[in-house]
Amino acid sequence: MLKRLSTSAVTLLVAGAALGACVDAKKRFDEFDERVPVVDASLVDRPNLDIADIDGTWYLAIKALGSNLHLFVTWDITINGDTATLTGSYQPLSAPPGVDPPPRMSVGAVLTQGSVAVDATASFSAPITGTFDGMANPISGSPLGSQVTIVGTIKSMDLVCGTLTGSVCLGANAPCGSGVPVEPATFAAVRAADVNSLPALPPTDRCPD
Repeated sequence: MLKRLSTSAVTLLVAGAALGACVDAKKRFDEFDERVPVVDASLVDRPNLDIADIDGTWYLAIKALGSNLHLFVTWDITINGDTATLTGSYQPLSAPPGVDPPPRMSVGAVLTQGSVAVDATASFSAPITGTFDGMANPISGSPLGSQVTIVGTIKSMDLVCGTLTGSVCLGANAPCGSGVPVEPATFAAVRAADVNSLPALPPTDRCPD
């Protein structure tokens, strides 16, 4: 009888020790979890970049809906430490359907973009709302309502590239309702001193790392 009681007592002591260890382990885990900071995963692969001075004129090409749209752009950037503000004007260039290479001459009204922020990763989002002249629309040759936003990154003093979101309206002025989504759409912009001496079409299908 004494032997059986001793065995039971030992069992209870072991179980109690194990339970105490579980409680202590949970406490240590909770303390560790409190010490570890929460990291925003969306920022892990986006290192800060020195923002290049992109003041001046550019040739910008957009690849969307199976066609290339062409613009002569003037950007004005104000750099403030590791951020900046950016304004722009976008002159559509002629690219009528079936004409290859396109004339790329100034046509229609200039589309303007107000001041937008450039963040510490040299990235920005610039809405471009307005109407492209039909001669600048290689899709149908009719007016093209733009309700798009350029989501770009300043890669250097000579290259800006990225993607576009939003929609366009074939044969209608903007704003024009839901429109046709442009995604997937990409763009690239390179330096151009003059609209009458534009460089070759930049690589619109990718934005280099």
